[in-house]
Amino acid sequence: FRRTFWASLQRFGAAAALASALLASAPRADAVVVERIVAIVGDKPILLSELRTRGKPFLIQIFQNVPAGAQQAAAQSQLQKDLLEKMVDEELEGQAAARANITVSTQDIENAFDNIAASQGLTKEALFKEARAKNGLTEQDYRDEMRRQIIEGKMLQLRVKGRVRITEEDVKLMYDRVVREE
Repeated sequence: FRRTFWASLQRFGAAAALASALLASAPRADAVVVERIVAIVGDKPILLSELRTRGKPFLIQIFQNVPAGAQQAAAQSQLQKDLLEKMVDEELEGQAAARANITVSTQDIENAFDNIAASQGLTKEALFKEARAKNGLTEQDYRDEMRRQIIEGKMLQLRVKGRVRITEEDVKLMYDRVVREE
């Protein structure tokens, strides 16, 4: 028994020495940060890549309109701060919309783009091309932004609807006032 124990121990020692030698000669592995969490709203993280994607159109404007150097760095820093605050607000609003069962359908988004394109005298395709050329927005980025704006509008309607109450008496008073003014 002692012989097998010592033989096993020697083999283990040899294996450990070999493993140590291989690890010592292996190149050092460096850690690379792939993603960063810049904020957490409820249980949803806001990632640095999301912040950068949303800030892309504004960065283009900063690079075009702000002189390089300290002013540009300050503008970028302020942009990230303001945009992060906006993204947190939008996430909170999205969570409130989910609790209120407010949704945005694909048709809502398509109607919004149809209205924008018509008001600018463009086709939807031309509208998307213009958004890419001027702001660097992909079609999907533009659709995501439109979804956020529609949710914001629906939430505003929900808040206002509960506060505005027009009674029959209000209508009669308004009618009388308009008649008198005429």
